[in-house]
Amino acid sequence: NRGVACISLFGDFNCRVGELDDRVDDGDPEELFGAPLPEFYDRNLSVPPRQTQDKVVGPNGPELIRFLQSCSFVLLNGRKNGDEQGEFTFLSEAGNSTIDMCAATGTAYERFSSFKVIYGTFDSDHLPISAEYNLPANPARDIQRDPGPVEQEPTVEVRKFKWSREQGRAFVEKFMRIYRFVFILCNMFLIRGEI
Repeated sequence: NRGVACISLFGDFNCRVGELDDRVDDGDPEELFGAPLPEFYDRNLSVPPRQTQDKVVGPNGPELIRFLQSCSFVLLNGRKNGDEQGEFTFLSEAGNSTIDMCAATGTAYERFSSFKVIYGTFDSDHLPISAEYNLPANPARDIQRDPGPVEQEPTVEVRKFKWSREQGRAFVEKFMRIYRFVFILCNMFLIRGEI
């Protein structure tokens, strides 16, 4: 993973992964989806076990975990300083869940110094998530240099959107088409060895 770009994905995955393991361990097979693990897969990345208050695995949970594994991503939720217990990110009368997450490649994971769920009064059922990422002073010249956390926290504006069922369905359909496309594209590049 050292040669792989620092990539992180933040957002509402609208998917519950419970306690599923997002890492492929030494005892696991050398294959994923019937194909060899990508050569950039970093089995030596040291990440603590992920903690979570949300024990439920949703219908798309295993698929999301397989996607993360195949692209050598790990979740920050329940692993980094500030979220050691894997806090809920969605609170409602129907129940709480952890569906707002951050996934990162191993190179990016090592640069995150914290990850937290921000509790407070917001106009949304979702709680904001925040992370500190240590940027190198000059990435082109010195990728190992670590200037420390950013001093000023960004201002976050939270808006609550009211969607009709029709708008929600249309969004989910579009998102799933894009998700499937990205998933297929990543696997094509993995199989060809271009990632």
